[in-house]
Formats: sequence, C-alpha cells, structure tokens
Amino acid sequence: MRDLRGWKTGEVAWPDLTRTLLLYGPPGTGKSWIARAMGNSAGFSVVTGTFGEWQAAGHLGDMLREMRRTFRDARTKAPSVGTCNHPDLIDPAVLRAGRFDMKVSLPLPDAEGLFSVFRHCLPDWRETDLRDLAARAVGCSAADVDAVIRQTRAMARGQKRAMTLDDLRQVFVLDHDPAIDHRVALHECGHAITCAALDLGPVRRVFLNRDGGGGTVFDADAKHGVLADMQDRLVQLLAGRAAERLVLGDVSAGAGGGPDSDLAQATMIATSIQTRFGLGAQGPVWTADPETQLMLDPDTLFRVKRELENAEKRATQILSGHRSLLEEMAEALMASRDMDRAEAEDWLARLCNAAPDEDRDARSAQQPQ
Repeated sequence: MRDLRGWKTGEVAWPDLTRTLLLYGPPGTGKSWIARAMGNSAGFSVVTGTFGEWQAAGHLGDMLREMRRTFRDARTKAPSVGTCNHPDLIDPAVLRAGRFDMKVSLPLPDAEGLFSVFRHCLPDWRETDLRDLAARAVGCSAADVDAVIRQTRAMARGQKRAMTLDDLRQVFVLDHDPAIDHRVALHECGHAITCAALDLGPVRRVFLNRDGGGGTVFDADAKHGVLADMQDRLVQLLAGRAAERLVLGDVSAGAGGGPDSDLAQATMIATSIQTRFGLGAQGPVWTADPETQLMLDPDTLFRVKRELENAEKRATQILSGHRSLLEEMAEALMASRDMDRAEAEDWLARLCNAAPDEDRDARSAQQPQ
C-alpha cells in the first residue's frame, strides 16, 4: 500500500511495484474485507464480482455479459485486488507471475487470532474468559464468531438483559467424546513429530476442530524431488494412522475421505512414483491416466500398496522411538486444542538427534525392489 501510494504521487515507478495480489482461503477468513481495506488505504476503488451475482443475471449469455462488465469495470478502475476460495480451480495460466505476482493464503484463524476477534468485539470482558471462548471456537472463521456474537446479543436483548459469558459458552460448547479427541490428538501429533524427525519443514500449527477433526500445518522446505524425498512425505502423511495404531491398537477412517485426505494424497504420490515420475519399477515411463492403470493393473496396485505400507511402517518406527513425546504432546493438545508454532517447536525440540540416522537406516532396508 505504501508503494501504491508512492506510485500515485510519482515517487515509485509502476514497473518497480509488486502490483498483483491474490488472497485465497476458506470463506469467512476476511479476504474481501482486507481487499476493501487495502483499496481504501491506498485510495483506490474496489470492484467486487461473484459467480452467484453473474449467474443471477439469467441464461449463459446474460451471465457472460455481467462477467465481462465486472472485469471491464475493474480494468477501468485499475489497479484492483483479487480474492478467491479455491485457487486450485483456477487455470494456472491465470495465476502465473505477471498476472498474480503475490499469492497470500488466509487460513482459518488459530486460537490467538480468535482471541483477538473476541477482544475486539468484547473489549470490556476478562482476558481469561475470552481465551476460553477462543479455544472453544477453534475451527470457526472470524465471520462466524462475529455473527454468533451479534445473534447472541440479539437473543439477550429480546429477553431484556445483557449478553453473558454463559450465553456464548452455550453456543461454543465442546461436547466431544474425550476418547475421540484423544485419537485425533494422537493422529495430528504423529504428523507433527514425523515432520520434524524427517526435517520436512517447520510445523506452524497443530489443532483440534470443533467438528471432531483436526489439522497439522507446516511450511514445506524445498526438496530435490528424488525418490527419498517423496517417500519421506509418504511417511509424514501416514503417520497419523501409525500413531493411532501404535497407542490405541487400531486405526480409524480419519486418514481417508475426500481428495485432500491423508490417504488420497499419499496414494496420489505413490501412484505417481510408479506411473509418472519415472521412479518406479517401470523405469522412465510416463502414463497418461494413472488412476485407471491403478484400478486395472494388479501389478501397479501391488507396488503402490507396498509403497504405502512401507511408509506407514517407517512412521511407526519413528513414533515408537518417541512414544512418550507423542502421548504427552497429544495430552497437551487436548487441553489447549490449538498449538501455535512456538508451542509446537517447544515440544518437537525434544526429538533426539539420533532418530533421523536410525530412520535412514530403516528406510534403506525397506527400499522396494
């Protein structure tokens, strides 16, 4: 914004600016609000357009007309800012450098971010109470929290009284089965520990959701793309299952599900090793439709399955050497429901230095033939 204001006053040349930005993330994380704030800060107009608005114009011709009108308006009032929920659905040619130079993810807020939202909306309330509400609200967006506070206030006004802490606690109630929370906490801490043990990148966040799920977020370090790098990533993806089996004796369906699930990602990588990356038993062969080959070729299915089983076995070996850390970290996660980078680093600093070398030896012994 400083550079854009400098461009308006002639202090900065247009070619010297990082002038294209895409904000992306789940609905309700503040993308449109930030875009408007940036426009207001720099003194530019903000043009908004959504698929719903364009589609409401009528049939295909009307919808395309409205789309063109929005982009024409944006060009007329340039520069403008882009936001979206699903960048993976956008043609890469649209997202390339020169069209969108900077891409910034706006994820759902962590407990600290939610505390800031509660503090902004309820400035006179005690910090202890606001932090309790923030821990209960993990998994909600800032827009969700704002809406709940407004709705709860309206309910209290209808009863001719002030909104209370108990009112909000009833909305953000946590009635999960502790046994399920324990399983999910073990699952996510398994991901985090193997990420650190294999040096895949710093863990930024480990959390439990309100919906009974959870997540582990890490900044992936750049890798060479060799077979060992991909196998390490498979280990990290399957470490949640390994943690459940190690401590609880069985696994849940939590690693599976949609196309973004642990199993889906791991299967895609293992299949690509065999069919697209030239790193499998078939050598330097590229397959146009690996999914069909996986279903129709028993040999490919066998090799993919073995790759995944070996990865889960390696994950179990890593976690077995750090079982006390796994269980204690899971207990802490159940209590806080959200670990930020600093807290996660404190726990993961307990990994012993010898574990990575031992794991590399185990990996060498398990290389598929």
